[in-house]
Amino acid sequence: MKRANGVDDVDGNPAKKLCVSERAGRAPGPLATLLGAIRDGDEAQVEAALRDGASVDSTIALAKDEFKNMAAGPASVLIFAIAQGHNGIVKLLLERGADVHWARPHNGATPAYVAALKGHVEVVRLLAELGANVETPTNEGVTPAYVAAENGHSEVVRLLAEL
Repeated sequence: MKRANGVDDVDGNPAKKLCVSERAGRAPGPLATLLGAIRDGDEAQVEAALRDGASVDSTIALAKDEFKNMAAGPASVLIFAIAQGHNGIVKLLLERGADVHWARPHNGATPAYVAALKGHVEVVRLLAELGANVETPTNEGVTPAYVAAENGHSEVVRLLAEL
């Protein structure tokens, strides 16, 4: 299925996208390689993309309904990795200096908010250890603790209460 931003589903699976260069049979650039590696959970390819010049602070523009677990709008590759549930890649991006404070401009979601929303307790812990403000609310005033509680992630709620 063709998406508005020039990305196609692979075999009808919206979790697997092809970038423009992949569809054209060309070797993708470092950012496209990075996004594909995050999408696929391929840590070795993430390393290769970073070596080839992709930035840990790259941002992408997601189309409406492009990924079922992400709202449309700008997202950092760190937030993208957190939302995809690839904690090893998240740790790698953080080790390479990814910005723990970046927030999605349209809704204010930070990496800590997305990790709490998804119930990734170890990612929330790591973000806090790296200095992320785990209490920063979204543009609508929703905190990571609130969204974790709302989604039944009691372990995240406990951790946030301890911090």
